[in-house]
Amino acid sequence: MITEIRNDADLDKEFIDKKGFVLLELGASWCRPCQVMAPAFKGVEEEFKGEVRLCHIDVDEAEDLAARFAPEGIPTFIFYKDGKELGRIIGYRQKNKFFEDIAKMMKEDTPAARSGLGPGRSGPGPAQCGACQYSRRLTRPYGREG
Repeated sequence: MITEIRNDADLDKEFIDKKGFVLLELGASWCRPCQVMAPAFKGVEEEFKGEVRLCHIDVDEAEDLAARFAPEGIPTFIFYKDGKELGRIIGYRQKNKFFEDIAKMMKEDTPAARSGLGPGRSGPGPAQCGACQYSRRLTRPYGREG
């Protein structure tokens, strides 16, 4: 089951105050790479036998909340254990590679950033549909783009 995070109360209840593994997806309904990744994201529960809880934030419906996670593009999948980030997967990934990356993060004793799966290092970069300007819109307030 995918838990929708819409506000701070949802975030605290379903994400921050929970122990164990959580995979948080930042995405949007209009985003083609998000749509293509949806079956793989939903398949995480079955593949990992319920060890990973799934949460989703729609970047359009909860833009301020999503901005706190500083996504470089969408979809962005952030993997946590006991509230601490272990790594990110950004953009499209084949299903078997997606599961492989998650399994690798689950097995790591140290944050995945040390093994090359950390923020901004887990993939080829943001995969965007032709009209997608989400990454540019989001990053301007943080001074990453001119």
